Amino acid sequence: MKEIFYRITLLEPGLFTSLEGDPNSGASFPFIPGGVLRGALIHKYREKNTIDPAADAARQFFFNGKTRFLNGYPVLKKTRSRPTPLSWQHEKRVQDLAKDAAAQTLEPDKQWGGVKKPFAVKAGDATVIDPERQLTIHIQRPRVPGRPKRNDGAIYRYEALAPNQVFIAAIQCDVDADAEELKKLVSDEISLGGARTGAYGRAQIELVKADELAQAETPSAAESQTTTDKLFVILESDALLRDECGQYTSDPKVVGQAIAKRLGVKDANALGALNAWMRTRFVGGFNRTWGLPLPQMMAIEMGSVFEFNLPSGNLNLSELETQGIGERRAEGFGRVAVYSPVKQTLSLKKWEYAVSGQAVDLDPESAKVAKQLVERLVRRRLDENVVAVAYALDMDADSLRRIQAAQLSRLRNIIHDELAGQRSIERIQNYLKKVMARSTPQKQFTRARVDKTRLADWLTSILDFKTANARRDNVLNVQGLPTLGMHKPEDARDALRNEYVLRFLDAALLRALKLKRDKEG
Repeated sequence: MKEIFYRITLLEPGLFTSLEGDPNSGASFPFIPGGVLRGALIHKYREKNTIDPAADAARQFFFNGKTRFLNGYPVLKKTRSRPTPLSWQHEKRVQDLAKDAAAQTLEPDKQWGGVKKPFAVKAGDATVIDPERQLTIHIQRPRVPGRPKRNDGAIYRYEALAPNQVFIAAIQCDVDADAEELKKLVSDEISLGGARTGAYGRAQIELVKADELAQAETPSAAESQTTTDKLFVILESDALLRDECGQYTSDPKVVGQAIAKRLGVKDANALGALNAWMRTRFVGGFNRTWGLPLPQMMAIEMGSVFEFNLPSGNLNLSELETQGIGERRAEGFGRVAVYSPVKQTLSLKKWEYAVSGQAVDLDPESAKVAKQLVERLVRRRLDENVVAVAYALDMDADSLRRIQAAQLSRLRNIIHDELAGQRSIERIQNYLKKVMARSTPQKQFTRARVDKTRLADWLTSILDFKTANARRDNVLNVQGLPTLGMHKPEDARDALRNEYVLRFLDAALLRALKLKRDKEG
């Protein structure tokens, strides 16, 4: 078997639409699907050759699975990234540390969530990667007049991969001679994905020597051997599997049966299914020859980790890792690798892309729409943050019994008054100073505890923007939201800062009141 590695540089935004998102939007996958790359190379092949899908040569090149076009994943320096294992879990509010649930027991009294970045490169510490996105607003126009008309047309948006990003993909050829023919196609510019006539999808591809990469696509058999009585595997791309009734399934037992077949194990149920950290999503596609979308199918998401019993005997691990499992393997689906769980706590570093963007001058009406859209995205994110952070607070229910409900309600009334008016932080600060100057309220605000801190001190810290506060930073976090034109999410966040700090305090006080009432019966 021979592998062809090649580099893909996006010259224009790349739109590889997933089935998620709003009806009037198109959100791209964070990678370049292998099916898209296969289609682009078929188009280049047809420029110089007559292709007959029924002919053996064409089928061997593109259709029967002997040649597999793998997904294009982001590259970190010289390393092709891999999907982040879904078994990696971090404690809520602690984004820079993670534990591997496949190797460590997670404390049940803590709240855990998966690492949200889709790709990672592990070299000692782990660097997590989320490709940069570009958000663009379009106006649907009637075909005949070619311009918007009253009561006709709609605004929609594309969230595409930003240009100037680099991805590495691979082609695996079971027949060595095919690799030499396919190498001739991997050069020059190609068009990828959707909306190619609308300034999307232009990319440059070029061959990369295997020794130029710090990490090969297929691990050697020695690297894949396991020394325990358990077998851990990870999906390095989405997988499409059917059960005995012919339906697409995410049953770990079916995964184990497919893996057992590749390993050469006679008993299909020998692996069992001990644990699984997985997600599913629906995948589709588009056939450019038909001009029609492909059927939607439920897939097991890349990064899913499975734990099985290790069967006895010689296992054909290289067959598993090169051929994969399931359907549409020629398009990069069903990639599987033996996984080694991480026994130590992982330190996560975020990779920041240095994507060079060009500012676009918008007319006044478009600029107004762009500003409104960015503000709506920021508001939606901040609303989610307020709820998540408020319910993650460590509140001592016993200590909350020592403060009267009237004190908390009175403070909430002042916050509501400011939210309806000037949204002034100073008024809340002055009220707290008056409270602390009176003996009885002072004792109550001192004895109540939030995050193992006196309630009075906790409130003061949240309202003091001159000092750092992790809770407040989590509430105001808008990282990952796209910039539209000259309008940045950070600018919209700063304009809404006072409002959402007050909303957060209101949500925290409301939760404190509920805990107090529940404790008192």
